[in-house]
Amino acid sequence: MNNKFFRLFIIIAALAILYYVIPKGTEMIALSYCVMLAGLYCERFFRGAAFAGSLLASFIIIKYAGGHVFVCVASIILFLSVIPIPYYFMNKTKKEEKELSAENAKLKERHTDILAENFRVCEKRKKYEDNIERIMQLYIIGRDLSKNVYMEDYADTVLRAISGRAGVINVSVFMREKGTWKPLAFSKLSLKEEWVKYMSDNKYSVLEKESGCVMAAAPAFCAPEESVVFWPLKIEHELLGCILLTVEKEYVSCYVEEGAIFGPQIALGARRVNLFAEMSERSRNDGLTGLYLKRYFMERLRSEIQREKRYAGGFYLIMLDIDYFKKVNDKYGHLTGDKVLCAIAKILVDCVRPGDLVGRYGGEEFIVFMPMATQYAAKTVAQEINNMVKNKKFHENGENFNVTISAGISSYPKDGQTIDQIIEAADTALYSAKEKGRNSVVLYGR
Repeated sequence: MNNKFFRLFIIIAALAILYYVIPKGTEMIALSYCVMLAGLYCERFFRGAAFAGSLLASFIIIKYAGGHVFVCVASIILFLSVIPIPYYFMNKTKKEEKELSAENAKLKERHTDILAENFRVCEKRKKYEDNIERIMQLYIIGRDLSKNVYMEDYADTVLRAISGRAGVINVSVFMREKGTWKPLAFSKLSLKEEWVKYMSDNKYSVLEKESGCVMAAAPAFCAPEESVVFWPLKIEHELLGCILLTVEKEYVSCYVEEGAIFGPQIALGARRVNLFAEMSERSRNDGLTGLYLKRYFMERLRSEIQREKRYAGGFYLIMLDIDYFKKVNDKYGHLTGDKVLCAIAKILVDCVRPGDLVGRYGGEEFIVFMPMATQYAAKTVAQEINNMVKNKKFHENGENFNVTISAGISSYPKDGQTIDQIIEAADTALYSAKEKGRNSVVLYGR
């Protein structure tokens, strides 16, 4: 409004200047034209200004025309013809405004469509980024699992890969062994017993029959806002184990979907670890008796000597040999001989203490490592083995027979400082037992 009044002031000032500038006698005629032009200009600010200006200019020209009829008539016609001009342009402007408004509405609609399209593109991009993230996580899990050769390390890797993810509250890993669920790892150890009971109660449930990842029934110890997702670890329809994820309810569908991605990779890792364990077991255990092989036993014995040196302890070694075992093979055959070896191996395992090592040293020779043992304990175990073997009855080809065993005992560090010295001492004691008529136990140096 201030701008309008300023312009009006300028117009009035210009008219006043013209009044004093134009020649005498014509100033009123010129003034009428200026009034008409001023009204026409002010129409843009004040509606009806052109009409008022034209009437005022006509009044001025009639009063001060001085008898000039032609000038008066022509001027009045001119003044009156000016009146429709602003209305014409006003209507034209309104039409243009209407067109512009319609165009603007279209542009707004197009802008809305662009925003919606941009939102869809952003959503699609986010989905692609999520898929890329899943692929990267799959790669990381596969890379980390490939480093593990022991089941405990494998389970820890799985826990680390899943536990820290959004919406995950708890992770439990179970392996399948001989038709039962074996607990392996838990992100919350305080809930271990509850999860073990949950899986035991579901022993014959649908969980074993599930071919894919599903939402399982949540146990009572879970909070109402928590759900359980079941990931079976299967390779060619063989159930190796499972992973139970406790997640927030809004993440259920997400982890059911991700289980289809992660599950096979984790199952492959479990199969590889199992195969490695089987190969390790075969490489360190005798295929017939199940006892440690000589090579593995010697490696363990070497590490135990190093440990005994650090802690200034001691241990005993028992060397055992079946008396006249060749006669058993010659008379009854090697299959019967194998049965005798297996039976004696079981006796050895039953007689030794927890933590003692039992190995097959040769064809019919066995060796026992007894850490933190006294001479009395070592001799007692050896004598018990001797008595149980002597009393063990075998039946073959319609007749009963039995075998005996001789044993030699040495100690560390009294009878030697190295593996070779200790074994040589035990072997010497065993040879003495053989010379004394077999079926006896001899301490080295006694």
